[in-house]
Amino acid sequence: MSGKTYLAFSILLIAGCISHPPNEDVADNFSYISAGIEERTDYSLRRVSEPGQFDIPDWVTLDDGLSQDEAVALALWNNTQFQVDLAAFGFARAELLEANMLSNPVFSVLFPISPKLLETALDIPIDALWQRPHRVAAAKLDAQRLSENLIENGLNLVRDIQITYGDLLLAQERITLAIEEAQLQVQIAQLEQARLKAGEISELTANTSYVDTLRANDTIKRFSKEADILEQRLNSLLGILAKYNI
Repeated sequence: MSGKTYLAFSILLIAGCISHPPNEDVADNFSYISAGIEERTDYSLRRVSEPGQFDIPDWVTLDDGLSQDEAVALALWNNTQFQVDLAAFGFARAELLEANMLSNPVFSVLFPISPKLLETALDIPIDALWQRPHRVAAAKLDAQRLSENLIENGLNLVRDIQITYGDLLLAQERITLAIEEAQLQVQIAQLEQARLKAGEISELTANTSYVDTLRANDTIKRFSKEADILEQRLNSLLGILAKYNI
């Protein structure tokens, strides 16, 4: 064999059997994602849990109702789609590890074979060694791009929780006001009926008060339906099916 063949064989035998540790910066991209969200929102993440598992941060207490901060924390830990996105990051890291690895060389020589043919066969893995840095660089870029996307998804989730929570609070306040108004309309209608019996007002005026009472009740039903929709949306964002008071 030529000197080039022996050199190629030695390089493959040494490099192919070496275990290449993953790049620490990319291997811990979860910390990068968590820090990117926390520095913008003051909320932290936790690593992906088992499917169907619902985790609650230590500082969150649900006995006294659900605050907006607690809602955001629960969503970042348990939102189904966000957890799926975080789990997908594991595939990007696996691709990086695969790109960073070199398979152990396997040689099969059939005799008679010329030194030139064996040299040609060894040149193919040498090309793989040359391409490896490019594969690793591409895998790192993919992992970084996915990390930035996950930070954006997390920030969007925080925004959606805050908006939905605020809308639900507003809807519940509107229900409270609508109930108070309906109770007032009932009292007015009762007074109008008493005045009608006393002959102080016409029946048309008394019926107008009764219609206002019906409208007030319809308003309560409409606001209640809107609140139910918002509550279901909030629970969906939280990743839970249970109902919590806010």
